Amino acid sequence: MSDQGPTAQLVEQCRTRLHEVLPELPRTIAGFRSALERLRGRPIRVVVGDPGDLALPTGLWLQLRHRDIVWVDRRTSPMHQVVIIGHEFGHMVCGHEPQPVDGKELTGPLPAFADQQLGLSAAHITAIMGRCSDLRSWLGRADCGSGEQEQEAEVTGRLIAEHLLAELGGGLADLLGEP
Repeated sequence: MSDQGPTAQLVEQCRTRLHEVLPELPRTIAGFRSALERLRGRPIRVVVGDPGDLALPTGLWLQLRHRDIVWVDRRTSPMHQVVIIGHEFGHMVCGHEPQPVDGKELTGPLPAFADQQLGLSAAHITAIMGRCSDLRSWLGRADCGSGEQEQEAEVTGRLIAEHLLAELGGGLADLLGEP
C-alpha cells in the first residue's frame, strides 16, 4: 500500500475474493471463525492475551499441523482487536501461508509466552513463526513476509472488520464473544 492507502483495484479484488470464499458473510467473529474452520478443514483458536514485556506485533497467525491459532494483544482496544482478528482471518481468506523460519531454538521470554498463552513449545514456535518484523531479532530473519500478502490481508481484514462493526446490534462485547 502506498502512503495514500490501497488502490481501488486492490480493494475491489479483495472484496471480490472475500465474497467468493464466503458468499454469506458471518455476523460475528465466532461466525467468521467457524466459516473459516469449515473452509480450511481444521480448528481455529482465537487467543486474546498479554505479551508482557515482549515486543510482539498486536496480532499473529500461527499455523500448526492440525489447527490454526490467532493471537491478539489484549492491551489493544476492543475495536482494534476486531481489526487485528480481521487481518489474520484476511490471510486465510486470501490463501496465504505463514512463512517458515530456520530451525534454531529461540531463547529469552518468547518460549515461555508460547508455552503459557498458546500451548506451544519453543520448537513449535521456531518452526511456524516468521512473518512479523518485530520477531526478526528472535528469528534471525531480515524479511517480513510478502508486502503484497500483507497488503491483501490488511485490506481484506478491514473489509471483514467493517462488515462486523456494521453488524453491531448488541455491542462490541457481543461481537468479540463466543456464540
